Amino acid sequence: MQGSPGKSKSPKKEYKEYTSSDNKIENDDSFYKTDIICEICQGNGELRIATLDTPGEPKQKITTFECRVCNARESTIFNMQKDDREGYLVVSCNFSNKDDLGRYILLQKYSTVNFYKKELSYEYVSASDVVTTVENLIEQAADEIADTYGVPRRQDIVNKKPKDVTSSGEVLGIKNTESGSTSSVGTLESKEQAKHAIYLLDDLIKNPQFKMVIKDSSCQSRICPVNKTVSQCSYEDLKTFDDENVEHKKYYEKYQ
Repeated sequence: MQGSPGKSKSPKKEYKEYTSSDNKIENDDSFYKTDIICEICQGNGELRIATLDTPGEPKQKITTFECRVCNARESTIFNMQKDDREGYLVVSCNFSNKDDLGRYILLQKYSTVNFYKKELSYEYVSASDVVTTVENLIEQAADEIADTYGVPRRQDIVNKKPKDVTSSGEVLGIKNTESGSTSSVGTLESKEQAKHAIYLLDDLIKNPQFKMVIKDSSCQSRICPVNKTVSQCSYEDLKTFDDENVEHKKYYEKYQ
């Protein structure tokens, strides 16, 4: 007699974090998901976030977590009250170690993310709603450059500095903050500059001492404290997402 299907063993699967177009189901901006580590067993689990926008009712985000190993489950509902006052959210981050790279980010579509290190500045614009980590967000920015300019994503020798990068780490031809301008995927002028920008972004992961600033006109983006998920914070209370390295602040004025 055969055993029940629920007790049969299946081959071990490898899971990846869902980002960019992979995190959507049928290109639905209201639903996305990502793999995260279970706090109970340290196994691989899945976090899903759905946005419900029902006429006449407050907009809601629903998060559900399920661990594939220990089957732990958790669900949370956030009411996203619309504020009629014009404003925008700024999330200021000063990162200093590898733990910061693992912070979870709930990033809203069209939010701008600026990376600063020494005198360099690079701007990335989110093309969609996404749940990801700081490290994977940097990877996405570098992937965007590689895809746009048709250059290799990885250096043949990852630890070798490109010849046009100065001893201070500045990339020749890349704009810096002293000039009052910021580089982005649309301002790079050559494949060499694209390679150098990728080198700069990869260096943020290898040497994670940098500043990151998010501007979001929807005011819905969030960065979690180290080792916490969105569901472990109070979505409407920005202070629950803040710590010594991250500050969420809303400004009631015209978005710049």
